[in-house]
Amino acid sequence: MRVRVASDDGTVQEDTISGEFDRHNQRTLSVLARRNDISLGWQGVPSEVAEAASAGTGWVSRYAGTLLLTIAGSIISAITGYAIRELPKQIASRQGEAPKV
Repeated sequence: MRVRVASDDGTVQEDTISGEFDRHNQRTLSVLARRNDISLGWQGVPSEVAEAASAGTGWVSRYAGTLLLTIAGSIISAITGYAIRELPKQIASRQGEAPKV
């Protein structure tokens, strides 16, 4: 497999890596591109696609992590928005209550 990365300034980096691909298997390729270098590597071990699809684990267990992260992100976003909106009001009200000497 050959990976070629071209940056906005016209710099081109290229590297190759070999791997064995069996039928109904998938491999994950890691590409790390830096300013002057590119490196490729296979992550983990080959996984059997057909086995994963027929495992019968259901969509809930396959997507539970994504669903929980989405919910957690929404909660954190709502709390952050509330804090950004309310914090200046709290600071202003406390400054108004401070005794003047």
